[in-house]
Amino acid sequence: TVAHGGSKSKQVVPPPKPVVITDHFSDRGLNPRIWTTWGSGTGSSYTQANGQGVFSIAADATFDPTWAMASTDIGTECLFPGRFDARIDYTVLQWPTDNGTALSFEALSGGGYSTVELISRVSESWADGYNAWPSGTNLVLPDKYGSLRLTRSQGIVRASFARHGRWQELGEKRFRGEIRLDLNATAYQKDWQGQDVSTAVDNFTVTASGADCPAGSGPPK
Repeated sequence: TVAHGGSKSKQVVPPPKPVVITDHFSDRGLNPRIWTTWGSGTGSSYTQANGQGVFSIAADATFDPTWAMASTDIGTECLFPGRFDARIDYTVLQWPTDNGTALSFEALSGGGYSTVELISRVSESWADGYNAWPSGTNLVLPDKYGSLRLTRSQGIVRASFARHGRWQELGEKRFRGEIRLDLNATAYQKDWQGQDVSTAVDNFTVTASGADCPAGSGPPK
């Protein structure tokens, strides 16, 4: 394109559109375009019904001998190398206090499954409320429902929860590698009190500056 006076005008390249992935858990089963799943021990499970994803742990759960826990995880197929903002709503259905359990929203290192940062709704002897780990703190606040959030900007991953429409940050950690987002319900052997647990999740969304997704995965085309 030639502007007046014979000089060439600069071509403006628009910034790439953000990647947006959402799941309302309304399908009959877990959406394989978005999620992969794994677990440890026995007695924990994940199902979808009535427009929710439901994590359950049975009273007679047995524990993985390596990690001393029983859990079911659903993790994103896509990895997120840069900025992102991820959120999930939760409702505790059967949630005995001091039971040694946690519903966690985790940022995992993309090259493996180690925790970068997490935000949890916990039922432990030391707290019935929220916990950020490894670099955060806990807060006794026995909410029956709410929202969990993980974000990254300028290389810092932040873990927050929402109450009465306001976000409260509990932890943050600097990490610049690729991240996989993970949801899980976990029982810890050292604290387990042998009571049934179930909790529902809904309205997952992540908005990211980019995503590294396997073939056949990621947002709808």
